[in-house]
Amino acid sequence: MTRDERFNFRAAHWADLHGLLYNALPANVFLWGRLFLSVHVADDKGSVIVKAKVLETGKIIEIVGDFLVAADGCLSSL
Repeated sequence: MTRDERFNFRAAHWADLHGLLYNALPANVFLWGRLFLSVHVADDKGSVIVKAKVLETGKIIEIVGDFLVAADGCLSSL
């Protein structure tokens, strides 16, 4: 993890973060083969709602969760 107070920026190497999460969480919480399309927070519940495309089928799905981690680079809008 690195932090730059002047730039108001924090970043972690994605492989380290991935390893920590992968080893600590149940396998069924990871969704592979999805392309992120959009995200919003439901005002009434505080849940994270993600729209994603299933790469194998092309189907657009909604995923509702409590927490979202995106490992697509430290300059992500997520």
